[in-house]
Amino acid sequence: MSQPDSLEALFDLLFSFVRTGVVKAAIDLDLFTYISRGRNTVDAAALATHADERGVRILLNALVAQGLLAKQAGQYELTPVAEQFLVKDSALYAGGFARVTANPIIWDAVGQLSDIVRTGQPPESIVHVPDHDFWLEFCEASERTSAYTAALVADALPLATDRPVEVLDVACGSGVYGFTILERWPQARVTALDWKDVVRAAQQTAQRRGLAERMNWIAGSAFDTPIPQGRFDLVLASHFIHHFPPAQVIHLAMRFIRALKPGGTLALHEWVADDERTTHGPALMFAVLMLASTASGDVYTFREFTEMLEAAGFGGVRRAPLGRHGTEVVLARREE
Repeated sequence: MSQPDSLEALFDLLFSFVRTGVVKAAIDLDLFTYISRGRNTVDAAALATHADERGVRILLNALVAQGLLAKQAGQYELTPVAEQFLVKDSALYAGGFARVTANPIIWDAVGQLSDIVRTGQPPESIVHVPDHDFWLEFCEASERTSAYTAALVADALPLATDRPVEVLDVACGSGVYGFTILERWPQARVTALDWKDVVRAAQQTAQRRGLAERMNWIAGSAFDTPIPQGRFDLVLASHFIHHFPPAQVIHLAMRFIRALKPGGTLALHEWVADDERTTHGPALMFAVLMLASTASGDVYTFREFTEMLEAAGFGGVRRAPLGRHGTEVVLARREE
C-alpha cells in the first residue's frame, strides 16, 4: 500500500470523502450523460439538470480537478474513463453502483466509524434482513456494473463444455453471474437463490434477456432454505461470504458441499487479503465496509479460506486471481 509522504498527502486522504460526494452528485444529476449529449457549458448543464448554476459550476470544476472532465474555453468534455463508465448510454456504465457504495446506510455508518470500532457493532446490520430496501437497490444497480467482472469469473470456472451442467448461484443479486454462465455454456442450467424481492427482480431480468427457461429459483436464506442435495456441478457465491464470521462460513460451506455432486466445485468470488493483512489495499478497505455494515463480517486471507473450506470437508482448495480487478475466485472440490 502507498503511504502519505507529506502533510499535503495526508490532507488529501482526509478530503477523500469530498471526492466521493462530488462523483456521486454528478451521477445523481446525470451530468456525464448530459455533457456527452452536448450540454457542456455551465448554463446548459444547469438547465438540463434543473439545478443551480453556481452549484453546477463548482461541481463541474471539481470533476475537472479529479480528472473525470477536461475544460477548455468554458466548455467541458468527458475524459476516456468518464465516457466509458459514467455515461448511461455506455454498455459498460458503472455509475449505478454509486447507489451501493455511497448508499446512505453505508455513507452514514462510515461517518460513525469511531463509535463502531469502540462497540464492534454497526448502526444497522442488514445482512439478515430479507426485505431491506438495500438488497433490491443492490440488485438493480449491479447488473451492468458487474458484467465485466462476471465475465472474468466465468473464465475461472471449471465447467464441462461437452455435457449439461447444473449451477447453483447463491445470493444471486441481479443474476448477472448466473446469466453470464448461461450465455457462455449453452448446456448449463442455473438455480438462483436470494431473498424474495431480489429473486422477483432477477426473474424479470432473466425474462428480458431470454434466459428464463433455463433458470430455476429459490427464494429465501442461504442458511436454512431447502437446497437440492447432490444436484449441482458448481455452487457459485459471489461477494457473499464476507458478510459472515468463520463459524457461519463453515456452516454455509457444509450446506454447499451437500448440494454438490461428487467431484463438483465450489467457487467463492471474494476479496482475498494477503496473509499479513498489509499490502492488499482494496481488500483491507473493503473490510472497513464490513465493519460499518455487518455485525461480524470480514475479509479473509487465502489461508483462512483454505482452513474454513477444509473444515467443511472440501479438498483441492486453490485460487484464481482476476488480474487488475483485485478480487479472486477461491475454488474447492467435493471429493469423489
